[in-house]
Amino acid sequence: LYLPDGRIGFTSDRSEHFVMCGGDRHSPNLYAISADGSGLRRLSFNVFNDYTPSMLPDGRILYGRWEYNERSVTSLHNPF
Repeated sequence: LYLPDGRIGFTSDRSEHFVMCGGDRHSPNLYAISADGSGLRRLSFNVFNDYTPSMLPDGRILYGRWEYNERSVTSLHNPF
């Protein structure tokens, strides 16, 4: 993901967070880095998976997040 300021945005599981129901699987978060590899900066600090970032026309980053919950996956849920 190319950011408006020239940095590169990406997801990585380098954080120390683990997925709640994923055993020893690390939880991916969003990061940005300069094109030359310097200035690594973590952009999200979630304990769940952040994934598939994309750039909106106004420069904001849109991404998906998987969150753990105790609800059944086979029933309907109100998203709000």
